[in-house]
Amino acid sequence: MNINIGIPDNDRATIAKGLSKLLADSYTLYLKTHNYHWNVTGPMFNTLHLMFEAQYTELALAVDRSPSAFARWDIQRQARTRRTPVSRASRKKRAFRTRRK
Repeated sequence: MNINIGIPDNDRATIAKGLSKLLADSYTLYLKTHNYHWNVTGPMFNTLHLMFEAQYTELALAVDRSPSAFARWDIQRQARTRRTPVSRASRKKRAFRTRRK
């Protein structure tokens, strides 16, 4: 299916790459904020705990909305056609898990 939104394919690919990076960075920030939320100590525990909770909740909503925005740009189709390289260590772990079963 060819989607025409008035942006040439090569420009859409550039936009898709930027949006993918934004999603990855947002998810990393979400995970780090969630980690800080669970590891707060000290006299400001309650204040910081609540602040980090509010932040990671907002980040989770933003990350959750991103794939639907990507679908509007037809980015998922482009992402599925590109293969992600698998590291040698990942292949060894996968092979080890398969042998253990």
